[in-house]
Amino acid sequence: MSIKQWISYLIARAIPGAINFFAIPLYTRLLSPLEYGKYSIVLTTIGFANIIFFWWLKFSLTRFIHKFDENKRPSLLSSIILCYLCLLLISTLVAIFFYIFILDESVKSLIWIGTLLLWFQGLFELNLEFVRSSLNPTRYSILTIAKAVIGLSTSYFLITQGFQAGGLLIGLIVGFAIPALYQSRQLMREITFKLYESSIILQLLKYGFPLIITFVFSFIVLSSDRYFLGWLAGPKSVGLYSVGYDLAQQSLGFLMSVIYLGSYPRIIRSFERDGVDAARENLSVNLSTLLGVSLPAIVAMTIYAPEIANILVGKDFADFTGKLIPWIVASAFLQGIKAYHIDVCYQLAHYTIGQIYVSFGAAMVNLVLNFVLIKKLGIMGAAYSTLISYVVAITLSLILLKGTFPIPKFKANDYKIVLAAILMSIIMLLVQHLDYANIYLCSISGILVYILTIYSVNAFSLKTRVRYFMKERCRQYAG
Repeated sequence: MSIKQWISYLIARAIPGAINFFAIPLYTRLLSPLEYGKYSIVLTTIGFANIIFFWWLKFSLTRFIHKFDENKRPSLLSSIILCYLCLLLISTLVAIFFYIFILDESVKSLIWIGTLLLWFQGLFELNLEFVRSSLNPTRYSILTIAKAVIGLSTSYFLITQGFQAGGLLIGLIVGFAIPALYQSRQLMREITFKLYESSIILQLLKYGFPLIITFVFSFIVLSSDRYFLGWLAGPKSVGLYSVGYDLAQQSLGFLMSVIYLGSYPRIIRSFERDGVDAARENLSVNLSTLLGVSLPAIVAMTIYAPEIANILVGKDFADFTGKLIPWIVASAFLQGIKAYHIDVCYQLAHYTIGQIYVSFGAAMVNLVLNFVLIKKLGIMGAAYSTLISYVVAITLSLILLKGTFPIPKFKANDYKIVLAAILMSIIMLLVQHLDYANIYLCSISGILVYILTIYSVNAFSLKTRVRYFMKERCRQYAG
């Protein structure tokens, strides 16, 4: 991934990422843990429905858009939109079924709100994948910023008017709907339903349907802890747990997703055009970049977890969030390595059935651990079970892919990054014990040590690039 491309996607995600991150302190000061827990349970349920109906479609779009030439692309897009409309109809029928047979009126009132959220989230993410696959970070940033700003402002207004968790959900719907409908107008100009092809739809189904099973099992590892907490400890515990998880996802998860957004189209193109070796080289660069960005963030968030919690979340959430952050950050890191690096190998090898085996194994471990550990340890049990499940998933993947599409091994550059992170943690722990130390001095000291170590050991060829840059500048001045 080039520096220019990485910076483009960083800018495209930085503003909405910051908005979503700082929405957490706002919501935790406006909502009680109970209300935040209700919101988290509903959002988790919609996330599961989105996996069943729409996620496979957006990944199929990303996978095949570079495989077809410009003349064939309208047929691909027309086929995808036709699939989306069919899924829209099926989800409506499912919603009607639950509305008729569910007797709880409080749940009934959420069915149509949830259905609308499902529709517009699916449409928004499909449009976003189209823009990303087209390598258009400017348009990507407009859509994501609009979604974040509209969603936050609408949610804030509705919460202050007394809508509580329902206000958050309606705000999300509006945030997804406006940019999704705007971008869909442009997408519709490129398609006509007469151009759809049954053969393309069959390819999409063949590639995408196994992903549904994989995503369902991955969802169990990612989110089943909320259902177990709600069942065994109540919605309030879900709220306390979800805030710590959201902090990790909106910080570390955000950083790792930026790397993936820039790397994935490049990896796919190199595989389709230049073969396996070129793709593996790009995968190695992707891993180094993931490590280089995420490891210093993990060190800082782990060492200063209690202080971060006291600064960022409401007082009702702070104590538990401080305890959770180190464990949730570790889980978020492993989740990112699996999703943004290891799972790409399955996709390149067309070995999505392998993902199913791994996801099933991790999901079963997660279900058992959630039941046992949450019953004994409560909220912390959920954090432990998630971390262990991702360790299991990565271990199984390393074994399973060994004879199919071996995951690129650590290279010298990766070990240099790990060394820099270790030195950073040592310096931060030493500075932390000084009488005049605070979180800001500690963080600045750690970052400086990390950067200087990266430069000294020439990780990312940083020293070489700096020297080359200085020589070129000197030549320009001399000329």
